[in-house]
Amino acid sequence: MMQEYLDRALQYSRTLYQRGLMGTLVIQLDTQQAGQPPPGATALVTEHRPLEAEQYKLTFGGAAQVARKLPAGDYSVVVFANGYQSSRSYTAVAAGQTSTVAVSLQKYTSPPRAFADMLSKYGVKRDAAAIPNLAVKDGTRLVLDPKSPNLSLDIHYLELKTIDQVKNVLGHPDKYWTPEIPRFGNLVPTKPSSDNFATMTAALRGAYREYVYGNSLSVNGWTSALNNWVAVNPVNVGCLGLQRCICWTGLRAANRNGRPHL
Repeated sequence: MMQEYLDRALQYSRTLYQRGLMGTLVIQLDTQQAGQPPPGATALVTEHRPLEAEQYKLTFGGAAQVARKLPAGDYSVVVFANGYQSSRSYTAVAAGQTSTVAVSLQKYTSPPRAFADMLSKYGVKRDAAAIPNLAVKDGTRLVLDPKSPNLSLDIHYLELKTIDQVKNVLGHPDKYWTPEIPRFGNLVPTKPSSDNFATMTAALRGAYREYVYGNSLSVNGWTSALNNWVAVNPVNVGCLGLQRCICWTGLRAANRNGRPHL
């Protein structure tokens, strides 16, 4: 069924974003609060199709506006800058026309998520204080092998039995996408023909991919069928939990990331 899904997805994808039909996308930053655009402001513009999707990187370079000609179609627009919350929006670019997206970036004020909260989110039943740091000494090479005696106690195995558990642990949050707009295009029906599948079909695979890695709201009619499939075919995942990664250089310790890792 994988090949059938890939064939359908490729055929569908190549009907979209024709190079002969071009429009213009303009992204306008709101500078009323900051007075000037944030340094390093960048936009990622992504096509909505299951295969061969292009992603365009647009840098503002200190300006409040950036523009680019694009093939006509639907796009997700993510604008980010260091110290600011990312802004996400959706727009349709029509051939021969200009589509303008207005963006307002808000300064990032929330504190980093606590390690205990991360463990709870992923269903790891361990005391956060008991999980060690990872230290790599100067001139050494460390392989994160679950069979290693030093790491065996820090490997946590999860059995994911619902489609929401799979999305929560392995997928992407729906907040990355505009509500009800499918990330991979309208490849699958809004509802399945049955809530119980004996084998993986092309439509079920497409809905599974969209639910987990794309926008689950766009395929919520498949929730029951996907849950039934995962209940019979659970996903087993191994997680390595570490407080911090510390690399030793000579007599100095460089904390490569002050945030916990899971």
